[in-house]
Amino acid sequence: MMSLEPFWELMEKMNITRYALENEYNLNPAEINRLKYGHNFTMKTLERYCKIFRCRIEDIVCYVPDDVEEEN
Repeated sequence: MMSLEPFWELMEKMNITRYALENEYNLNPAEINRLKYGHNFTMKTLERYCKIFRCRIEDIVCYVPDDVEEEN
């Protein structure tokens, strides 16, 4: 599964709040909620966040393998 934990850590590190995302960076509150609750988002969204924070995609999202291995 994909994890947005790096994104929230980056925001904390940069001292950026959700309020700032909405009001200073003009991001849609619904988009921020999708990220917060792990709902689907587009590559365009990731690209926009990378541009805003001047970071790499790995600073926003990471892959976390499922505990159960699938049988082939």
